[in-house]
Amino acid sequence: MFKYLRSVGRVRGIGLPKEPTPVELSWLAGLIDGDGCICLTVSERTDAKTLRIYPRVIIAMAHDKAWIEPVTDILGRLGATYYTRTYIPPDKRAAQTAVTVTRKKHVQTVIDAIRPYTVLKKEQVRLMGKYLKMKYSWPGDIRPVLDVLDELRSYNQTSCHIKWSRKKVLDHWHEYHRRRGKPKD
Repeated sequence: MFKYLRSVGRVRGIGLPKEPTPVELSWLAGLIDGDGCICLTVSERTDAKTLRIYPRVIIAMAHDKAWIEPVTDILGRLGATYYTRTYIPPDKRAAQTAVTVTRKKHVQTVIDAIRPYTVLKKEQVRLMGKYLKMKYSWPGDIRPVLDVLDELRSYNQTSCHIKWSRKKVLDHWHEYHRRRGKPKD
């Protein structure tokens, strides 16, 4: 597949198609199925008064970095912004390189593109689609979002930012409302 992706447009001098092909999208879906994570991340905002819950699609591997260029090329042609980073996991395995898509609109684009080709992460794709359709903003009712967060975590072997448990998020939410003088149940 790498040879195919490299040869199109580079060796032959032919420009890459504007839209990724079904073969490229199924390859991307396979990477996400095998070495990817579809998750919601919870983080505290710098003002420490509110939490930020945002979607992410991550592909991370410790292998040869030859996969990065084709992945970023496909994401770019989908119109999805992404960032790459290399890090060493806490268990001190080999360095990992990750390509991450984080903005709602861009995660939606990736999810929609890979949906027909996903095999192992069909439920995560469905749940992320459900989350992306929610009209939620802090400090609204957090429970439906936490339901999706918990369900996504149940499918992922290692969840993104697991330090924010359901209880901790709810405690933060209740404290926020207490400070504002608006107690919530």
